[in-house]
Amino acid sequence: MSNFIEGYKNLIKKKPYLESVFTISGVCIFAFLTAYICKVYSTEDVKDTNLVLNEEERNYYEGNYDEAIKELKKKEEKEDWPISLMKQSKIQAVKGDILESNSLAEKAYIQSRISLDENRKLKNKEEVAKLLNDISFTYIMNGEVSRGIEFGELLLDEYSDNENLKKTLATAYLANGEYEKAIEILNSIDINKKDSYELSELGELYLISGDYKRAIELLKIAYKEDNTNVNILAILKEHSENKNLRDFLEENEKDSINNIFLAQINLYDEKLHDDSIIRINKIEDESLLKKVLELQVSEKDSDEGRSSILLKEIEEEYNETYGGAYVLSRMNIKNGNIEDGIHYGNKTIEFNENFGKAYGVLFSEALKNSDNIADSIGTYLREGLEKSPYSVQLIKEIANYYKEKGELLISYNYYKIASKLEPYNASNHINKSILEANLEDVSVAKNTIEDAINIDKENSDLYNFLGVIYLETENSEEAIKNIRKAYELNNDNIKALNNAAVYYTRYEKNIFRAKENIDSAKDMINDNVELKLKETILKNQSLINKTYEEVQNSDSDNFEIENLELLI
Repeated sequence: MSNFIEGYKNLIKKKPYLESVFTISGVCIFAFLTAYICKVYSTEDVKDTNLVLNEEERNYYEGNYDEAIKELKKKEEKEDWPISLMKQSKIQAVKGDILESNSLAEKAYIQSRISLDENRKLKNKEEVAKLLNDISFTYIMNGEVSRGIEFGELLLDEYSDNENLKKTLATAYLANGEYEKAIEILNSIDINKKDSYELSELGELYLISGDYKRAIELLKIAYKEDNTNVNILAILKEHSENKNLRDFLEENEKDSINNIFLAQINLYDEKLHDDSIIRINKIEDESLLKKVLELQVSEKDSDEGRSSILLKEIEEEYNETYGGAYVLSRMNIKNGNIEDGIHYGNKTIEFNENFGKAYGVLFSEALKNSDNIADSIGTYLREGLEKSPYSVQLIKEIANYYKEKGELLISYNYYKIASKLEPYNASNHINKSILEANLEDVSVAKNTIEDAINIDKENSDLYNFLGVIYLETENSEEAIKNIRKAYELNNDNIKALNNAAVYYTRYEKNIFRAKENIDSAKDMINDNVELKLKETILKNQSLINKTYEEVQNSDSDNFEIENLELLI
């Protein structure tokens, strides 16, 4: 070592500039090694918790819509292709200004035709088709379904190979109740070279169209191609109230994949919950979807220990898949870990940028539970719906969002679409009917529910709501007739018992029957009953019991009870 040091000193004496070279080189090598080591050991700790998905559109993603429009107007002046104009139309729709949104969409179409006529060769065909598809989508989601169909049909003649346009047009046909036309469009889509997610998308469209055979066939292929595709379970969960779908699957329930599908469909039906657990236990394929089913069971049973174990397993085995990242995001957000939820939400999009529920469910839910840019929920709902215009889950999410904002007409338009895409779901018709009662008159709302009953004559909730409408319009005879029918169809209908109690206090002045019904409703309260429903029943019971005691201690049977609430 001493010889080496002596040699080094002699070299520096002869060439003194080398000391600086060695020093700089050493520093550079040290810096490189430090950076490399830090990168290696900190990669897993770096979390993307940024909800702004496009820095150039920061104002849009942060809910600063007026500023976003100002920026787009400046860009519009320099463009011959109306992309910025169409983005303004989208933002106006998110803001709730439907007339302005439609006006800008029409203006964008006119400008696009002028631009194409002047120099068609300069325009990329896909770019043109995307803009025109956005216009069609905007009309449909703004409640102009017939106009969207007319526009879509016109475009399809020119861009017959554009599959996004076909999906949008198929959605429009379904929203208009034209199921055969929708199936015809879907049949023209080539399924070759489609990945698992794309196949599941098509499967849902066929399912909504009523072609269960083709729908299940595509969902099975999707499962075989990728058993981490959580969209398959999301679709089945959303359509679990479809009795025709359940009947179709039960005809071939020995099929191992059908067994998985039935496990999901039956899971949230109280009468079939145990059947679902048996089916889950029979699943031999140790896939992400099986773990997700098990996770849903543990959530439903409030088994936090089991949920924690399953989440850890999903994180270890599936965090590098869009399905695994989606589940981890959803659960973190649900448990209040918003930053981790956003991090996994961004990973979901990284793995599958077309998964509409990542935008419309994960990010909108994160914003609801966060103080950051909470006014931009509409942005993410819209982005999700653009990716998946046929998703009933997203359509209902956005309908509810606008209802809570007081934009009743916009909410009504979305529920109107949902009730066409999912006619067997009573809540769609009930929400639509409530909005009709606010926007038009009660007779229109009553007709909506009667039409829904004609579709599903065994739905207890529909009869209960019809009874409420009759109560509100002072038709007591029809009111109790429908409330009793609701209870006859479902003895566990806690709302019907509550409403019967209100009826007996209001019309028959029978405090004894009222107490009997409200006490029965109270006895049905358990952990699965929604908080608002529970609070209403307990409040009504308190008022009725107080009056009952007063009547018992009085010589008169006359009484009035104010502030009793009906349940729909």
